[in-house]
Amino acid sequence: MNILYGVQTTGYGHISRSRELVRNLKTLGHHVHVVFSGQNASMRNDFDDFQPYKIFKGIRFYRDVRAYDVSGIDLVVTDFEPITARIGKKHNIPVIGVAHQYAFLHDIPMDGANPLAKWILRNFADVDIPVGLHWHHFGNSILPPIVPHDFKAGETSAADKIVVYLPFENMLDIGAALTSIKSHQFYIYCKIDSPLNNSHIHWRPISRDDFLKDLSDCSGVICNSGFELVSEAIHVGKKVLVKPLSGQMEQFSNARALTELKLGQVMRTLNSNKIDGWLTEPQPDPICYPDVARIIAEWVDSKNWHDVDSLSRATWRKMGITV
Repeated sequence: MNILYGVQTTGYGHISRSRELVRNLKTLGHHVHVVFSGQNASMRNDFDDFQPYKIFKGIRFYRDVRAYDVSGIDLVVTDFEPITARIGKKHNIPVIGVAHQYAFLHDIPMDGANPLAKWILRNFADVDIPVGLHWHHFGNSILPPIVPHDFKAGETSAADKIVVYLPFENMLDIGAALTSIKSHQFYIYCKIDSPLNNSHIHWRPISRDDFLKDLSDCSGVICNSGFELVSEAIHVGKKVLVKPLSGQMEQFSNARALTELKLGQVMRTLNSNKIDGWLTEPQPDPICYPDVARIIAEWVDSKNWHDVDSLSRATWRKMGITV
């Protein structure tokens, strides 16, 4: 099949899981044409795995939808990306949505929801067949998270090593919250050009490969309550402390789900005492999610697209979980 695949670049999670699914679709022999959208898309340098691709900045939304040549396109798959979703709808091409956001179309833990937020979730990237991803099925046709197929925990983990990724927080505030906690080594990924070490605080430039290496052998992660990084941490058995972004329903809902599922802890502000207490928590067991990207790719290949229920049940069953 010729597949148009949409990826929004507002967060790394969309890119990370799309990379896995696109790779699997190509392995099965499908021709995948990727569209990235978002103001920062043209600034990224990690799109080589997605060739061939186009970048739309989103400022000419309707023009991009009208102008896209859909000749030969059999299917649209979107990771909550609105341009490709609209292209598919406009030309009566089936549209499958694969993203964490589609889980919110079901009855799952939510916090901070309001009518506008719910409307955006339903309409921002409207699809024919939504496939939601979450840490639990909550009795619905939801799939487990997509994590990198080759990502595993290191053979040994440093008990005093903590990875920190809080890209929307002030670096000075992060440093201030961690300075007094000298019992651990903190590896903070942020927008700097080169590594900087200051006693037990280690500042690191953004690098996906380096980040995954540090994540594999750390004991815990401090991050916002986005979906993908938390999923990767849970997958390899790292304890998690999240700080939801203010005003973001998805982040507050994720924090609530983490708490209800006993998969992590939450702090509302950067709080040294909260961090210090969390550091004493025991190491959790890995969850070990299956290769969900491969499972979804094979389901797409089967063209049995409307049976998401069976897809969900079969995927959780690989973890010994009954939906």
